[in-house]
Amino acid sequence: MAAPVCCRGLRPLVLSWSRELPCVWRALHTSAVCAKNRAARVRVGKGDKPVTYEQAHAPHHIAHRKGWLSLHTELFVEHPLFANICEGHKDEKTRVTPFQGHLFQQGKQEANRQLEDEAGQAQRQDRQDAQTVTLAMMCVAQKC
Repeated sequence: MAAPVCCRGLRPLVLSWSRELPCVWRALHTSAVCAKNRAARVRVGKGDKPVTYEQAHAPHHIAHRKGWLSLHTELFVEHPLFANICEGHKDEKTRVTPFQGHLFQQGKQEANRQLEDEAGQAQRQDRQDAQTVTLAMMCVAQKC
């Protein structure tokens, strides 16, 4: 079997992919470049079957988003005011909105407003208590 030859100038060169050079033939691997791994990819369908959260997002995005959501929504769900607000929106839950999480966002905003109101009332009460204590101390100081 003759090796493929390429004439360049005056001397012929043996091509590297020829079977005449077994060491070069065995050392060259071209399939590893094409075989790339893809993490957690799901086939794109026609849109008639729902996919899970894990199938829809890549693993590194899931870790970031779940961490962010756990930091920013934990207190709203555990607070008792949030349960009352969610019960008030039962009629709105039956309505279909084009925005996902729209009702939940409204509930969060209402809960935040009520929490701010409670915090403001507590601060006003603390100021009144401090003024009362100051007046009492002044009265005691004048009587002595």
